[in-house]
Amino acid sequence: MKLSDNQSYETDYKTYQIIINKPAKNNYAYWIRGCDIDDSQSGFETAKDAIVAAKNFIDGEENNE
Repeated sequence: MKLSDNQSYETDYKTYQIIINKPAKNNYAYWIRGCDIDDSQSGFETAKDAIVAAKNFIDGEENNE
């Protein structure tokens, strides 16, 4: 998946919403929204890397409960 600058992609994973955005020319970021998580991180080379990182973050948070 390729996104243009400032274009976003949204998907649901488990009970969370993941938003992938391209805030700069050469990197991607994710935002996670949910009842107990509100997190973001940037600096990913591809949209796929950002999605995988977001899902891993969610899975890690669930395992810590």
